[in-house]
Amino acid sequence: MFNFLKQLNIQFQTFLRGLSVGKRMFLLFLLGTVMIGSIVMIVLSQNANYQLLYANLTQEDASSIMLKLKEQKVPYRISGDGNSIMIPANYVYETRLQLASEGLPQGGGIGYELFDKNTFGLTEFVQKLNYQRALQGELSRTINQIAEVDKSRVHLVMSEKTLFIEDQEEATASVLVKLHPGRKLKKEQIQGIVHLVASSVMGLKPQNITMVDQYGNILLGGESSFLGQLSNSQLEYQNNLERRLENRVQTILEKVVGKGRVIARVSTSLDFSQIEKTEERYDPESQVVRSQNSTEEKSSGKGPVPAGVPGVVSNLPGQQSQSFEQGARSDFKKTNETINYEINKITERIVEPVVNVNRLSVAVLVDGKRELVDGKEEYLARTKEETEKYENIVKSAIGYNEKRKDQVVVENIAFEKINLGEEDGLIEKVEQRRFYISAIKYAGSALLVLLGFLFIIKPIMNSLATGMQKGPISQFPKTVGELEAEIEGTEKEREGVAIRNKVANVVKENPKQAADLVRTWLDERK
Repeated sequence: MFNFLKQLNIQFQTFLRGLSVGKRMFLLFLLGTVMIGSIVMIVLSQNANYQLLYANLTQEDASSIMLKLKEQKVPYRISGDGNSIMIPANYVYETRLQLASEGLPQGGGIGYELFDKNTFGLTEFVQKLNYQRALQGELSRTINQIAEVDKSRVHLVMSEKTLFIEDQEEATASVLVKLHPGRKLKKEQIQGIVHLVASSVMGLKPQNITMVDQYGNILLGGESSFLGQLSNSQLEYQNNLERRLENRVQTILEKVVGKGRVIARVSTSLDFSQIEKTEERYDPESQVVRSQNSTEEKSSGKGPVPAGVPGVVSNLPGQQSQSFEQGARSDFKKTNETINYEINKITERIVEPVVNVNRLSVAVLVDGKRELVDGKEEYLARTKEETEKYENIVKSAIGYNEKRKDQVVVENIAFEKINLGEEDGLIEKVEQRRFYISAIKYAGSALLVLLGFLFIIKPIMNSLATGMQKGPISQFPKTVGELEAEIEGTEKEREGVAIRNKVANVVKENPKQAADLVRTWLDERK
């Protein structure tokens, strides 16, 4: 066995010495490629039976899932940063269903499953705290469903009910979002998250929500940031309104004076303040009886009538007291009536539009006429009547309002004439230059490929073909018979060499005898 390995090593070294430097490099490249491919195949074959169970798990969910897998005696592997778990392929779907029945993974927070177990003896404070934790977890899970969001945390400060409304504090919330690498939330998505949280918590207003990303950048914070977002939308609305009015003026005038001969610019002053008021109006002329109450008392008959001197003196001792005399028949009647009237009242709740146009300013430039006179083109300015017509058209198009002090200015100014022929020639030159540059790029790439084939690939192929033509190289050790034949051939060659050396020495020592011997051989052949 040792001789076999030794002989194999000798043959390999002999083979390497017979190769050029380029062939050796190419052989090393092939060996390295084979080794790397073999390693990759081995690694893939070892991991082929494992598939991903869950990825992007929180530490709490990963630990809970690992405990369940240990209980079920399912082999697993942890990959990534410890947030991904892989198990054998034949266990994946069954394990997912079993874990889902137990509420795993929870998604990085405790939700309403906190109330699945009935616990007695909890105080009201603990129950409120559990409700707040559950609500925070559910909101976090909902926000995580957005494609750009990887993880999120929600913190709520609930408002407590008080006896007086003015003493009640408003609810607040803060949201932390961790985005996927290279992702960014749009303004509409930020507003959507804010309104989602505000609509899920009683008494929470959007301006009381603060939102930051994983780097601490404030995406939306407090009342000032919320108003800042509205300011951006207001500016966009103003720009769109101005562009729309400009397009309206320009298109209607181009039908009259020609395309490219009108320039219109509009400036708007808008009021975005929203006013809400309630009015109660009373009409005294329209009265309606609300309630009516009537009371009537009657009495009749005869009775004593008081006589004498009335007063305090008659009641003193020794004085004549007041006496009663038999009087005539008396009748008594009393009527009391109460009528309540309801005055007509009109209550109106008026919400004025969010956007009011305070003022419009429009500037329009109109080119003059161009006519051929004696073969030459001459410029003719617009008349005053034409300018006034254009001004009236613009006022009608933009909805001119004199009470708002809108301003419309239409001026006739000669536009600079552009030689379209020169522009066309310039465009054609630019296109030709682009074509030539692209053609040079493609030709250079093709030339590089051709040179690589001629000076790199083809020489390697020729050298390999030449090596194959010289004879196949034995990849197996020689047999004992072949080795003995080589040894015998070597001994015979050595004997022949020795004889030739002896003959040469004899010839050198006896040249005349050698010459006579050669002549004798030639005569015999004749």
